[in-house]
Amino acid sequence: MPRKPDLTNAGAQSRTARWRARLRQAGRPEASTVDVEVAAAVAAYATEAAVDARLEIGTLRMLMRDAVDRLVARGYDREEAKRKVRTRLGRFAFVVAGERAAVSG
Repeated sequence: MPRKPDLTNAGAQSRTARWRARLRQAGRPEASTVDVEVAAAVAAYATEAAVDARLEIGTLRMLMRDAVDRLVARGYDREEAKRKVRTRLGRFAFVVAGERAAVSG
């Protein structure tokens, strides 16, 4: 979420704006944009893996376990980290638990 401009930090904001303009001109994404798209790709893979037994769900499980491990390494409680990952994944929470969603239809 964008923050309100801090008028006492106008110089740094100006430099950041010029840097972002150079990135746009070069067609180079910011790291946060890449993060969002990687997360979207993982979510899309989870959607497909939930209904297509041919897809390797083990890869997705590994990614989710890694996310929990990284949170634990940052000082968070393992069970709380698992709970939050499940909450954030919403309809993909079955993957963390290692279960395959039922196929409807």
